[in-house]
Amino acid sequence: MTQIQKNCCIFSLKMMLYCFSIVCLCVSGEQVYCPMIGATNVNTTIQSNDFSEISGLAISPSQISPVSGSPILFAISDSGGGARLGLFDSATGERLLTVRIPISNSDWESMSFGSCGVTARNKTCLYIADTGDNGARLSGGDDSRRESLYNIVRIQEPLLEDVVDNEQIPDSHVENLRFNYQSESSPTNSADCEALFLDHAGWGGAIGDLYLVTKWDESDARTKTRLFKIPTQVWLNTAERYQPEAVGSYEGDGDLMGITWTGAEASLDGILISLVGYTEDQRRTTNYMFLRCPGVSIADTLAAPNGTTQHCLTWKSPSQGKLETLAWDPNGMKIVNIPEGANGAIGITSLVYDPTNTSQTCVDSNASMAQPVIETTEATEISHSTQLPLLQTTVETKETTNQNIGGSSEEPSSNPLPQDPLELPSSGIHHPSILVSPNMCTIIFGIIFFAHIL
Repeated sequence: MTQIQKNCCIFSLKMMLYCFSIVCLCVSGEQVYCPMIGATNVNTTIQSNDFSEISGLAISPSQISPVSGSPILFAISDSGGGARLGLFDSATGERLLTVRIPISNSDWESMSFGSCGVTARNKTCLYIADTGDNGARLSGGDDSRRESLYNIVRIQEPLLEDVVDNEQIPDSHVENLRFNYQSESSPTNSADCEALFLDHAGWGGAIGDLYLVTKWDESDARTKTRLFKIPTQVWLNTAERYQPEAVGSYEGDGDLMGITWTGAEASLDGILISLVGYTEDQRRTTNYMFLRCPGVSIADTLAAPNGTTQHCLTWKSPSQGKLETLAWDPNGMKIVNIPEGANGAIGITSLVYDPTNTSQTCVDSNASMAQPVIETTEATEISHSTQLPLLQTTVETKETTNQNIGGSSEEPSSNPLPQDPLELPSSGIHHPSILVSPNMCTIIFGIIFFAHIL
């Protein structure tokens, strides 16, 4: 290598380090925290009688509807709806098309969206949980209406321009993972499950890992609820039936226990996990949000040791009725619920991110095992009719500058907010910083100092 080449390499290294130092100066010290509720509204309903018992939702981070320019909403129904996937306009509720899936629908109860994992890292997939088992839930796990055999169907995201209405998607785009609950960590050999979600961050595991939260009634919910993990590597061999392990700790009485869970989904940066469920004394299903600090596993977030798991936010969906679904908008600014029943109302809940008004904040957003701390603001239930003026103003400002689902509470569904094509959001989009460690910044500054001497 000539001296000129050496000088060029040193100069390039210095420039990269200087750029990184600027990033460190801009973002170090920022907090990761739980949002609060802003505006909520119901803009429209699902415009299709073929999806009357919607049990799973997902929102595409890359496809937009030709009708309104809003993100495409995917929906499935439970056992009475057939093996079909609906593509809808998320702002107007209009059905764009339906595709048929070449695997039977025994009891589809949940759906998640994200990376296809180790088998196709550059593609996005929909994961459908064929895991409903009322017999197991009603018998305390002693009986099963499906012989204790469960499935997760994975399909590559159908592209609007590549599919035809009511046609079957190719077999090559569909995979089926069979599993049961017969591992030693499971309290029962059979279980009902309506809550499936994907790990988008991979802390304590890998991006594409799947998690199932079982559904139990009343007293069983306090003792038998479990969080099961299916690693993404399992998809490399789907010929054998898999036995997932229950992960986390169940020695105490954390917030995962005692609730009948009917839905789940995680934000695309992996920081927030939302579940929907009810207790025996609740009249309506409730949304619960859990803050996952960077570097912390999902098991330590939802099933922390000694029962220390605490949700950071609860709220009622503006959609009336029994809820079994929820989905995050790709920007992490809104959550969508649709209740069971024909022409279900699309309920939209806006979130407000304000570090001065939050119930939980991560102690160190860059620590490998950071834990949330409880602020003075209690994580109490927030009714959909409760809207603080300050939060309302913040939401309206964000809605004019972000690509979000639907419009404001004053706008009818026929006039949704204009939308630009969406891109897969990067990590940390919910918060005002990129997650960079101050310790890492110190190291970089040290390298810059010695590089400058050269």
